Amino acid sequence: MSQDQDKLPDNVSCINAEAVPFTLISTLGFHCDVWRSIGKIVTAERSSALDCVVKIGSQRCTRAQVRVLAKEHRILKQALGELVPAATFIATHIDREPRALVLAQACAPWFDLGNPTNESESLPMLARQPRLRQQLRDFTQAARHWLDDKRMLIDLVGAENLVLDRNGGVRYVDSFHVFFYLDTLDVIDQVDDEFLLRIEQSVERLGYLEWLLVQSSSLTCARKS
Repeated sequence: MSQDQDKLPDNVSCINAEAVPFTLISTLGFHCDVWRSIGKIVTAERSSALDCVVKIGSQRCTRAQVRVLAKEHRILKQALGELVPAATFIATHIDREPRALVLAQACAPWFDLGNPTNESESLPMLARQPRLRQQLRDFTQAARHWLDDKRMLIDLVGAENLVLDRNGGVRYVDSFHVFFYLDTLDVIDQVDDEFLLRIEQSVERLGYLEWLLVQSSSLTCARKS
């Protein structure tokens, strides 16, 4: 989707972009671009704060496919609770082409927790804060269960999928195609090399996160002794 301005395009069928202005904040995702709106909703009775993001899928997406995306989000939310921002999945049209739109609770990422290049920041913070370690432990245990028992690999390669946010919490913020279904690889004749690389990197990053937990716990014990 080309952007002449950093504003939500006015050809999205379900949003009045003039009434609720959104500003482009990310085009780094594999599957979507992201806009954010911060302000107030004013009615006759009261005003309430508005801080949310809109993610618009970059590829054609049918209603059935949108339902699959919503189902995957429910799986994440049921297992991980507050680690997953609330989101609503909408089947919409852009220039009459069916697309998926996600209206989600805003999260202000600080840095990518799943990226090993951020180890020097991640390790001391996890060692100092037991709440962060518990959140990461909850995430890795769920991700390992999905992988080992259900052959569902959570995507850890996308730009800032698993982040530490500026409010001091671990968040998984991806909304589009969050699982690789490994059983499908057995019935596909040819698999794209880039797709296989993303699977390999996601497995490696899950192992890295598990290692990060062990190392941060050891560092905490060493400080106490």
